[in-house]
Amino acid sequence: MDAITDNFYLDKVWIQCENSSCLKWRLLSNDDAAQVDLSAPWYCYMNTDPWFNKCSVSEEYFPEASQFQKRGLKYIYSKLPLGSLVLVKFHKWPRWPGILCPDPVNGEYVTYDLDGNVESHHVEFLGKPHSRSWAAIKYIDHYPSSFKPDECKRKKAWYKSALEEANKLLAWSAQQRLEICYISKKVVSQTEIILKDLDQVLKHVAAPSKPSFKSFVNGEDNNVRGEIPNCSTEFTEKRPMEINTHEDCIIIDGEAFRAGECIESITDGFKEIDSLMAEFQGSF
Repeated sequence: MDAITDNFYLDKVWIQCENSSCLKWRLLSNDDAAQVDLSAPWYCYMNTDPWFNKCSVSEEYFPEASQFQKRGLKYIYSKLPLGSLVLVKFHKWPRWPGILCPDPVNGEYVTYDLDGNVESHHVEFLGKPHSRSWAAIKYIDHYPSSFKPDECKRKKAWYKSALEEANKLLAWSAQQRLEICYISKKVVSQTEIILKDLDQVLKHVAAPSKPSFKSFVNGEDNNVRGEIPNCSTEFTEKRPMEINTHEDCIIIDGEAFRAGECIESITDGFKEIDSLMAEFQGSF
């Protein structure tokens, strides 16, 4: 009997045992899944299937996506929870443990295809050091409680440190795992510091004077708050934003900004952000 053709696997739901020494996934019918209290822990002994209601029993076999697709069935992946401990398979690398966490660039951890189905997740990979990348959902699996390491032909020490870290994190909560995702935290925190510095630069250069257009009507600066030397003050109503430069200052929307150090500081700040992002952009 073909279990797929016989619709055995249709309308089923996976649920994970929360026993820290088990953490196996069990397949429940929709009716059984509807009876699960999502606010309370779930354990293998609660499974109504007598063949899979003990932690000592291996996980149930489940066909590969290709087997469903050969029979004309669409295989849709569920979004994995933020902070999940996972295994990711990349070409020429062993299955590598990691944590699903937000991308430090855009703050997202999941992407969707045009049909609204999960397409990929952002992963921070474990080991010394950590690294990060986006991975297609079809190459991501939950990290099992008993995992036989793949053969690793390169970076063996790195792979070993990753597995050791993953095994330690098995019993941790999703929030605890996210706390050790230092690549995302470091990039975000350092970028925030740089942006705050840039904000202070802009406030500083804008402070000396805010000349009005009327004060320059006859080529004279009647603004008593201070003088801005060597500034072009031409402005046309046809263009909402006019930028004019002349040696010492810039006029943007009628406000005077001292050039020189201002432009240099802002440019250096954005270069620092670009450098910071590039430092952590490398992955497998």
